[in-house]
Amino acid sequence: MTAISVDDVHNALAELIRIEPDTDSVETIEAYRDHIMQYREEETSAMAVLRGYARQFAGDIVALRERYYALSGDRRYRQETTGKDLGVVTAALKDAWSVVPGWQN
Repeated sequence: MTAISVDDVHNALAELIRIEPDTDSVETIEAYRDHIMQYREEETSAMAVLRGYARQFAGDIVALRERYYALSGDRRYRQETTGKDLGVVTAALKDAWSVVPGWQN
């Protein structure tokens, strides 16, 4: 299995941010779901990268926690004024990290 790099993770997060609609562009939860379904393959692929990266730290929850905070604290996700980027990043990481036994949000 090929190791997943931090650059791979940032690329996956960028893809998830790209496909996430702005909150004012969707008026209902159904409209949001319809929008996201258009990008199902991209979302599935990006989340697979994040889960694979998390699995590389299985058995080392401290290292996984450090990676979570390093990624979620990265300035590129905190510069967006609407908070969309950071929200997408933290939600995706929490979901992906949940595949590792012992991880707690």
